[in-house]
Amino acid sequence: MPIVSKETEIQQRLNNVYDALQSTREKLREELLLFRSRYENACLDHIKSGFRKEKSWIKESNNHHQKYLEYDIHIYLIDIISDYRDLHGHFPEHTLMLDNIEQLMFAFAEEEKYEEAAVLNRWLKQFELANSLPSKS
Repeated sequence: MPIVSKETEIQQRLNNVYDALQSTREKLREELLLFRSRYENACLDHIKSGFRKEKSWIKESNNHHQKYLEYDIHIYLIDIISDYRDLHGHFPEHTLMLDNIEQLMFAFAEEEKYEEAAVLNRWLKQFELANSLPSKS
């Protein structure tokens, strides 16, 4: 059985979380396109109805906006995390990276941007879990 250093295993786990974050961003981008299409259709229906379908238009506008915010915070998080990733795909300063994400999460919460803070918290927990290895007894 090959021996893998603790740091190598942590790096692999951090990269798995990073890959999951990238996949989530791509899924959100596809969903955002769908929500945009629904919004545009609701706009056209609202206009065609003589501006009588306002509730549907507002609902689709809100849905699109919420999906955009979710997508945007994922893009922001990927940009931040990418700054901590070296050319070999490792995170040499992963502890500093986690501290930075935590500070950003608190800053968003302080600004009452709770949805964004919740997204950061979810990913922070996953990165923290990847950063810690279970002790072998």
